[in-house]
Amino acid sequence: MLFGVKWPCGLVLYNLSPTVTDPLGRWGRTLPGVNWPKVVARLVSFIEVFTRPNLAILGFTFLAMSIFALEHVRGAMRGILAFIAIAICGSLIFFGQSLTLIGTPYIILAAYAVRSLPASVRAGVASLQQIDPSIEEASNILGGDAQYTFRNVTLPLIVPAFFAGLVFAFARHMTSLSAVIFLTTAQWPILTVWILSEVEQGGMSIAAAYSVILIAIVLVAIGLMSWWLKRTYGARQDVDLGLGGG
Repeated sequence: MLFGVKWPCGLVLYNLSPTVTDPLGRWGRTLPGVNWPKVVARLVSFIEVFTRPNLAILGFTFLAMSIFALEHVRGAMRGILAFIAIAICGSLIFFGQSLTLIGTPYIILAAYAVRSLPASVRAGVASLQQIDPSIEEASNILGGDAQYTFRNVTLPLIVPAFFAGLVFAFARHMTSLSAVIFLTTAQWPILTVWILSEVEQGGMSIAAAYSVILIAIVLVAIGLMSWWLKRTYGARQDVDLGLGGG
């Protein structure tokens, strides 16, 4: 039911977001000066990254959501709905310039995800290997299924390892240059590319200012991730294991 609600909401957001971004972009071009129009144009572009993704990405997303949604459908309607979902998602994936990611921010995100995958996976595997199997067996004996055991028992135990891998990957990618220097365009500049450009032109003060902004973004992001993980899983770790309950 949740996926059935997200699908039309996603399509509505995709079609209605230009009603906000287009007037905002036109208003930004009327602003005086040179910097403010660029700031507003960049803000519009960042909003469209989340509200108007590539049609191929939109199609693959809806296809995955449809697969999960159809698991709860039984009978003859399942085949009909599956055919309709595949037809709609296929039309989105292969419409126009299908699977075009060159010059978009999504190829940069994909490059970051691929580079961070080994470190995150190894951290999670090492943490999983240290968990005593009897803990999961106890959850199963008490009536918990596989999903409940993973969500409420296993996941809180491996969160610190995943957080360490996430922080390492995020800090590494925020300062990365070699992976994105050939993928970035003038529409989607990267902060590290700006720093390198200013250093090559002799603008050391501007490069230092960009570096301070980069450090601040990394620290704020790490703080927010740590706060969210403690808020989500911190309470589950404070369990009184004493006999008698006090």
